[in-house]
Amino acid sequence: YEAALQFIETKYSNHVASGAVIFLQAQLYQQSGSNFHPFTNKEVQYDLVKATQLCEKLIAAFPHSEAADRATNLLFSIKSPQLKIETEKVNTINDPFRTLVNYKNAPKLYFRIIKTTREEIKKLDRRDYDKLWAAYTAMKPVKSWSLALHDPKDYQQHSTEIKIDGLGNGVYFILASMDEDFSLSDNILAKQLIYVSNISYLHNNNQEYYVLHRDNGLPLANTQVQVWESKYNYQSGYNEENKAEKYATDKNGMFKMKDSKDYRNILLQLKNNADELFMDDNEGYNTYSKI
Repeated sequence: YEAALQFIETKYSNHVASGAVIFLQAQLYQQSGSNFHPFTNKEVQYDLVKATQLCEKLIAAFPHSEAADRATNLLFSIKSPQLKIETEKVNTINDPFRTLVNYKNAPKLYFRIIKTTREEIKKLDRRDYDKLWAAYTAMKPVKSWSLALHDPKDYQQHSTEIKIDGLGNGVYFILASMDEDFSLSDNILAKQLIYVSNISYLHNNNQEYYVLHRDNGLPLANTQVQVWESKYNYQSGYNEENKAEKYATDKNGMFKMKDSKDYRNILLQLKNNADELFMDDNEGYNTYSKI
């Protein structure tokens, strides 16, 4: 099929109809290149490069044709950057941890670590996408740095793990940007909300909760546990959190939640000496793109 397309293109190279043939060849390379895998299908790694070369050739030869318009759209799709970060939701105090960066067409990234609070997060307006990200980028970072990424110029999706230095107990945003100024135009941003604490917990079907040290697994006795009930307010359009009962863990790090006939949507605020863990899954958008 590919050989037939090349024959037709060569024979009718000066005719505008050959533009459609060039586009079909570009599509073939785009489809094969999209199946690239660094371990199982590496031979097609640079097929997207071949697709872009054919698209650019077509646009130069027949700039006002329908095929050129389709090639322009395909070029945009291939060359568009992408960015996503993934980090363990809770990391131990003062210990370095890893973040997985998934990226495409992004040779350099800029990072910020922003310390925040639940109160500050709750004040953010999640209903306005641009306002929300403007608020993130306006927050003062406690750390910032840049990182050059491996870029084989193949237009493929790649991933790498990066090291982040240890942080003190608290709530943080990791913010990544393709632009040094963390601009909200012609840029892609990614963020993740993480917690830094040595507290962890698990529970069974008997409503028995065990609070343990996140690193060594030892029970955390006398941990103070404040239960919060979250209920949706139809007038405000937000979940409201109300204090409920309190518990303290025993020598085995255990407490038993009271029985309830009604379903409860609960959050746990746990304190062990100066260490606190109070998680919230309502994090909003994790990627901002204005390309």
